Amino acid sequence: MVGSAQIGFNQQMGAWVWGVEADIQGSDINGSHSVLRAALGLFPNLSGVTQDMDWFGTLRLRGGYAAGNWLFYGTGGLVPTIAGNVGPPTPFLSIKPQVQTIRSELVYKFNWGR
Repeated sequence: MVGSAQIGFNQQMGAWVWGVEADIQGSDINGSHSVLRAALGLFPNLSGVTQDMDWFGTLRLRGGYAAGNWLFYGTGGLVPTIAGNVGPPTPFLSIKPQVQTIRSELVYKFNWGR
Protein backbone atom coordinates (compact mmCIF):
# COMPACT_ATOMS: atom_id res chain seq x y z
CA MET A 1 0.00 0.00 0.00
CA VAL A 2 1.24 3.46 -0.88
CA GLY A 3 -0.47 6.75 -0.05
CA SER A 4 0.58 10.29 0.79
CA ALA A 5 -0.51 13.67 2.15
CA GLN A 6 1.09 17.13 1.95
CA ILE A 7 0.47 20.38 3.79
CA GLY A 8 2.24 23.73 3.70
CA PHE A 9 2.10 27.45 4.24
CA ASN A 10 3.78 30.24 2.25
CA GLN A 11 4.00 33.96 2.98
CA GLN A 12 5.20 36.65 0.57
CA MET A 13 6.76 39.90 1.84
CA GLY A 14 7.65 42.11 -1.08
CA ALA A 15 9.52 39.88 -3.50
CA TRP A 16 10.68 37.43 -0.79
CA VAL A 17 8.74 34.24 -0.12
CA TRP A 18 9.14 31.97 2.90
CA GLY A 19 7.18 29.02 4.20
CA VAL A 20 7.08 25.56 5.69
CA GLU A 21 6.03 22.27 4.07
CA ALA A 22 5.44 18.76 5.38
CA ASP A 23 4.48 15.51 3.73
CA ILE A 24 4.06 11.90 4.70
CA GLN A 25 4.06 8.79 2.53
CA GLY A 26 2.80 5.39 3.56
CA SER A 27 4.86 2.63 2.04
CA ASP A 28 5.15 -1.10 1.90
CA ILE A 29 8.89 -1.15 1.36
CA ASN A 30 10.48 -4.28 2.76
CA GLY A 31 13.26 -6.69 2.12
CA SER A 32 15.10 -9.63 3.56
CA HIS A 33 18.68 -10.77 3.60
CA SER A 34 20.57 -13.84 4.80
CA VAL A 35 23.50 -13.19 7.12
CA LEU A 36 26.31 -15.62 7.88
CA ARG A 37 27.82 -14.92 11.28
CA ALA A 38 30.00 -16.83 13.70
CA ALA A 39 29.27 -17.06 17.41
CA LEU A 40 32.58 -16.35 19.14
CA GLY A 41 34.26 -17.12 15.85
CA LEU A 42 33.68 -20.86 16.19
CA PHE A 43 30.26 -21.90 14.90
CA PRO A 44 28.94 -20.31 11.72
CA ASN A 45 25.24 -19.53 11.80
CA LEU A 46 23.03 -18.52 8.86
CA SER A 47 20.35 -16.07 9.96
CA GLY A 48 17.59 -14.29 8.06
CA VAL A 49 16.98 -10.58 8.56
CA THR A 50 13.83 -8.78 7.39
CA GLN A 51 13.42 -5.00 7.31
CA ASP A 52 10.17 -3.06 6.85
CA MET A 53 9.66 0.67 6.30
CA ASP A 54 6.01 1.52 6.91
CA TRP A 55 6.21 5.27 6.34
CA PHE A 56 8.53 8.18 5.62
CA GLY A 57 8.04 11.90 5.28
CA THR A 58 9.72 15.28 5.14
CA LEU A 59 9.53 18.52 7.09
CA ARG A 60 11.06 21.41 5.12
CA LEU A 61 11.56 25.15 5.26
CA ARG A 62 11.13 27.11 2.03
CA GLY A 63 12.73 30.39 1.00
CA GLY A 64 12.63 32.13 -2.35
CA TYR A 65 12.41 35.22 -4.50
CA ALA A 66 9.44 36.16 -6.74
CA ALA A 67 9.90 38.24 -9.90
CA GLY A 68 6.73 38.78 -11.92
CA ASN A 69 5.16 35.38 -12.47
CA TRP A 70 8.41 33.57 -11.68
CA LEU A 71 9.38 32.13 -8.31
CA PHE A 72 12.82 30.72 -7.58
CA TYR A 73 12.97 28.91 -4.27
CA GLY A 74 14.86 26.32 -2.30
CA THR A 75 13.75 23.91 0.39
CA GLY A 76 15.63 21.85 2.93
CA GLY A 77 14.84 19.93 6.06
CA LEU A 78 14.34 16.67 7.93
CA VAL A 79 13.41 13.23 6.64
CA PRO A 80 12.09 11.15 9.56
CA THR A 81 11.51 7.43 8.89
CA ILE A 82 10.51 4.40 10.89
CA ALA A 83 12.29 1.18 9.99
CA GLY A 84 12.22 -2.13 11.80
CA ASN A 85 14.17 -5.36 11.66
CA VAL A 86 12.37 -8.60 12.43
CA GLY A 87 14.42 -11.65 13.33
CA PRO A 88 18.06 -12.33 14.15
CA PRO A 89 20.60 -11.01 14.78
CA THR A 90 18.76 -8.33 16.84
CA PRO A 91 15.15 -7.18 16.41
CA PHE A 92 14.84 -3.38 16.61
CA LEU A 93 12.65 -0.44 15.74
CA SER A 94 14.34 2.82 14.85
CA ILE A 95 13.09 6.34 14.21
CA LYS A 96 15.78 8.31 12.40
CA PRO A 97 15.49 12.04 11.70
CA GLN A 98 18.08 12.92 9.09
CA VAL A 99 18.86 16.18 7.34
CA GLN A 100 19.11 15.04 3.77
CA THR A 101 16.54 16.76 1.64
CA ILE A 102 17.59 19.85 -0.29
CA ARG A 103 15.82 21.03 -3.42
CA SER A 104 15.56 24.12 -5.59
CA GLU A 105 12.97 24.96 -8.23
CA LEU A 106 12.00 27.62 -10.70
CA VAL A 107 8.20 27.92 -10.98
CA TYR A 108 6.01 29.93 -13.37
CA LYS A 109 2.52 31.10 -12.39
CA PHE A 110 -0.05 31.03 -15.20
CA ASN A 111 -2.95 33.50 -15.01
CA TRP A 112 -5.61 31.27 -16.53
CA GLY A 113 -8.69 33.30 -15.58
CA ARG A 114 -7.36 36.82 -16.14
